[in-house]
Amino acid sequence: MVDTKKDLVSEYIDVNDVETHVLKYGSIRSLQSRQKEPQHLFLIIPGNPGIAEYYEQFMHTLWAKSGQKIPVWCISHAGHVTGPKHAGLGWTDIVRQPGPTYTLEGQISHKVNFIKNNVPQDVTLILIGHSIGCYIIMNLLPEIPEFNTLRCFMLFPTIEHMAETPNGKLFTPVLTYLRWTLTWLVKLFSYLGPKLQHKMLQYHFWDNSVPECGVQASMNLFNPACVNHCTYMAKIEMYSVGKLQEDLLKKYLHKMSFYYGAVDRWCPKELCYRMQAKFPEADIRLCQMDYSHAFVLDAGEEMAHLVWDWVGPHL
Repeated sequence: MVDTKKDLVSEYIDVNDVETHVLKYGSIRSLQSRQKEPQHLFLIIPGNPGIAEYYEQFMHTLWAKSGQKIPVWCISHAGHVTGPKHAGLGWTDIVRQPGPTYTLEGQISHKVNFIKNNVPQDVTLILIGHSIGCYIIMNLLPEIPEFNTLRCFMLFPTIEHMAETPNGKLFTPVLTYLRWTLTWLVKLFSYLGPKLQHKMLQYHFWDNSVPECGVQASMNLFNPACVNHCTYMAKIEMYSVGKLQEDLLKKYLHKMSFYYGAVDRWCPKELCYRMQAKFPEADIRLCQMDYSHAFVLDAGEEMAHLVWDWVGPHL
């Protein structure tokens, strides 16, 4: 088994006054080195839950494929991972309605500020979005015109009509009327010890070859504050991600590559066919391998190989 912890750096950085978890394989070279050779950076914007640790295996494979020459970073969503400064949250923190920073628009601003404050302008970005991360990428591009974005890889993109998808129809009522119930249930499970929680997750994933990083990432879902933020953002997604932002897409389509799932209940293949018909000149592909929407749980390595082969001609 490959040791994905080797070369991995885990940091907590203040972004928009929120303690934010960031995982990094590799660092950006000094300015003097970059003048001799261009520096690229893979930056992953996750889905929801936006927990960077889910992407560890995917990141490690991408880092290895580049010969450890192109850094691979992933930034968690604000509030989806509780940092050491806020480990002991009280009841009021759990039942409080999350503020603007934790909305979908707030998460876009969160990523914009992270890029502006942590990535030098002469570094070329390769953005990788997963699920709602694709919507975030679409909407952050107009906010970072000073950066050179080489390519945006939109994996299993939820960029339109989320509430009308099969999963959207199922989860919208739950998120609308039972969100607080979910948070309180998680509060009860949070009293279980970490060992028991870990065993529960292993039992839940027993029939899948889920990497350990996926199990560890899911441990955050026993934290009611994190679940509060995740479900709040998901509720907003259902009502905000509606009609396709065609004008925005047309402006940046030449920089985008889309990968739709063939068995995806969040963005069914019919949406892929519609996108292909609407934008015949665009790079839009349909998965032939039946990878799930949550590919990080069953096909992280395979998707990293695919993205690396895809980005090759653009480097």
